[in-house]
Amino acid sequence: MGKIPTFVGMAFCLVVAASEKSAVADEIFPAPPPSIQGTPGITESLCPKPALDRVTRHTVVPGETLQSIASKYNLISATLMGMNPSLRQGKAPVGAEILIPPYNGIRVQVPAGKTWEDVAKTYRIRADVLYEVNGCQKNPRVVFVPGVNWSPVSLAGRNNRKLAQYPLPTTAAIALGYGWQINPVSNEVAFHSGIDLLAETGTSVLAVDPGTVAFAGDRGN
Repeated sequence: MGKIPTFVGMAFCLVVAASEKSAVADEIFPAPPPSIQGTPGITESLCPKPALDRVTRHTVVPGETLQSIASKYNLISATLMGMNPSLRQGKAPVGAEILIPPYNGIRVQVPAGKTWEDVAKTYRIRADVLYEVNGCQKNPRVVFVPGVNWSPVSLAGRNNRKLAQYPLPTTAAIALGYGWQINPVSNEVAFHSGIDLLAETGTSVLAVDPGTVAFAGDRGN
């Protein structure tokens, strides 16, 4: 009996250590306890309202920008552009009524013949998290995928194959990353389809894989 407190204390430390490594999504949307998994009535009663049912509306007023609206709702610009095609030029037209999701993510149509589990695999998100975010619906045709940034190129259409080697002789700092960026000159949002690396003039650029040179020259900024 004298050893029990020591054992309990160790177990508590292990639980705390494990919880600190959990993803933020796990903390917000914990998986149902094993004792109730597989019990639809009980599981659904513990689920939050579907994220798409919590979408609100915002009417753009003079002086507002895409960035200021996103900041107001603790979102990123890409989330608003994904939910609202009218914003995809990087501007917020005055008077436009736009949709505001409860948190960052994208709305995805579940392809015919596929399930939300397939969507979870495609976007590399835990199936139980996606299930709870969407209100524990058994067969939704449209789902909200949290934590995924919208881009004009669909995930399914990208070539995610890794490059054979690095394009420069040595590792370089990244000047501009891939995805939606705010242009420092125009202050407008634009999609950057590559990754800019900083290197000295005259640095050799290596061919990272077989291919065809489509353009060689100066394109300015």
